[in-house]
Order: sequence, then C-alpha cells, then structure tokens
Amino acid sequence: MKKYLRIICVLLCAAVTAAAVAACGGGGDKALTYSGAALAAGRVGAPYEADVAKASGADSVTYALKQGSALPPGLVLSAAGNIGGVPTEEGTVSFKIVASADGYTDAEAQFSIAVSGLDALSYTGGALPAGETGTAYDASVATATGADGIAYALKSGESLPAGLLLSSAGGISGTPTAVGTVSFTVTASADGYASAEAAFSVVVSKPAESDEVVEYMFAAALTDLDRVEGAGSSGNPKGKFMIVKGATGAESGSFVGYMHKTGVTLTYEIQSDRAADGALAISVGGDLVGDLFNLGPDVFEIRVNGTAVSYTPFELTFRLSMSSPIEFELHVLGEIALLEGDNTITCTVLANDWYNGGTGGPDLDCIKITTAAGLTWSPRYDNLEE
Repeated sequence: MKKYLRIICVLLCAAVTAAAVAACGGGGDKALTYSGAALAAGRVGAPYEADVAKASGADSVTYALKQGSALPPGLVLSAAGNIGGVPTEEGTVSFKIVASADGYTDAEAQFSIAVSGLDALSYTGGALPAGETGTAYDASVATATGADGIAYALKSGESLPAGLLLSSAGGISGTPTAVGTVSFTVTASADGYASAEAAFSVVVSKPAESDEVVEYMFAAALTDLDRVEGAGSSGNPKGKFMIVKGATGAESGSFVGYMHKTGVTLTYEIQSDRAADGALAISVGGDLVGDLFNLGPDVFEIRVNGTAVSYTPFELTFRLSMSSPIEFELHVLGEIALLEGDNTITCTVLANDWYNGGTGGPDLDCIKITTAAGLTWSPRYDNLEE
C-alpha cells in the first residue's frame, strides 16, 4: 500500500511542476534566433523606414520594444517589426526589441539608428539700399544658398518700414511712409533643410528738398461743401448747388457763388511735405450789379492754420447788369507759412453792407499757392456730378 502511495505522490509533484513551468512562460527547449544590428541612418524631417523582423525559428513572430527602451523621437514600431515615421531630433539611439512566438522562449536583440540633422542653408544679412518717403522702393533679401525653392518670411514679431511688404520670393517693395532706420530679421526655409535667419536694415529718409517753386491751384468748387449754406437773389442753395459750372471767366472752369451771407465759409484741407513759406493768391469775381467795391479782410477773412492773413484791400468789379458775364481777377494777398503735414485754409464772408445794405460776398473761383513745398489735397470731384 505504501508503495502505491509513493507512486501517486511522485505523479502529483510532476503535474504541479509542469503546470508551474507552463505558467511562467517556459517553452521547453524551443528557442528563437534573433540578432541586432545598426539600422539604416535617418535624417530629421525625412521619412524613415526600416525592418527589425529578423528573428528565425518560428512562424508568426511579433515584435515589441523592451520595457524601458525607446525609438528615436518621431518613429514607431509595428508588431510586424517595421519601424517608420519622420525623425524629429538628431542623434544616435540604441534600443532593444523583444521577439515573441507562441510556444517559444522570447528573444532580445539590440539595434541602433543614427539620425542626422537637416542640411543647413547659408544666409547672410546686411544693410539694404536706402529709401525715401513717397518714392517707390524695391530691394531683395533672397540671398540664401544651399537649396532650391527657398521661401522667405519675416521673423515673428518683427516688421518692415511702414509702407513696405516682403514677398515669399524675398522681394521687398512698396512706398515708404515714415522716416527712420528699421532693423528686422528674415527667415529663409526650404523643404528638408534647417531654416536660417539673417538680419537686415533699411534707412528711410525724406526726399532731398528742392528749391524749385511751383504754383498750385485749388478750385473752390472742389472743396467740402456738405455743410455750407449760401444765399443769393434766386434762393439759398446748399452744398454743391452753390456751384456755377462752365464759367468761362473762371480759371478752374467753375466757381462757388451765393456767398451773400454772413459766416459762409469755404475750407481747404491741404497737405505739405515740409514746413515752408508760400505766396497766397485768390481768384474772385462779383455777381452783383453796381460800382467798384473794396474787398479786404474786413469783408472776406482768410485764415491759414487759424492765423488771419493780413492783406491790402483791392477793388472788386461788379457787373454792369445781371446779363453781363462775371469777371474774375487773380489777386496776390501775401506770404503765408505752411506746416509740414496738414494745413487748413478758410475763406469766410464777414458782415458788411454790400448787398442792398446787407451782407454780400465775392464769387470764389480758386486759391493759388506758390511754394517750393510739395502740396497735395483730396478734391471733391463728386461735387460736379449731376
């Protein structure tokens, strides 16, 4: 009986031992053969592919990174043993891979991948050609080398001189609007290459001042008449309805009439490229019937930037009859001081007794300014539209 009990105990121990071995992953004496190696080199930003499915000795082998190992950033390993992706950092990375198959003992192998950095572009900055305000500018920062298809862009947070733009081809163009020296950084980039930066600068100055004197004419009919209300024998027209078109005697071809009202004011907004002196003249006529009248600051007040122009009164000829044409004459009033930038010139009718004992005013054709400064304005051509 004892003999049988010993046999049963031996068999039970053998069964328990076999179960324990199976639970611990043992595969008997079946083994995979797996060897590592240095894999193909990669480059940052370039697609990468390699194969580590090199284990032998079994079918249906799967592959996984050993715990604690890592591939180069940007790459992943599939269970079939394929490594793929786009590397994002340069450097040499070593890692271990575990090959597994049902019924076989796991095998490990060590691999490595060397990832090189992007090829570098060569880019050097410098001082670009100087520019002038109000003058078209053209320059190029497309001087990077080392690749084809290079694109250019301003570094984030930086800007070009006001009025200029940078194209992706590296051209800088436009019309500078502000004086000063502006430094900025441009980034050159190309697919598969490390971007490069270069610093540039542009000096923008005013155009050289010319001593050449130019006469500018500013038509009264092209001023802003939106809030102007006149008066005359045929009514009290407002705005552009105060304009008389096709006046043969007016130098500008039209004039503003119906000025027989105290406080009627025509305003000129004129821009000057510099502070300068100038000579002011006005072309005026009279639509009333009668003798000569003296037109002076006490009747027709002219102010330049708020300062009244003191001028000598002159004779204004009125018509012999209502059917007679209006005669316009140009009268030089004197010197004025222009500011750099905006200038406001106003022409205002003051209280007088010209018009049947009440206020009368001249018909205004235009003002003229003779100066070495460059003058511009924004004429209201829509006044002449029907």
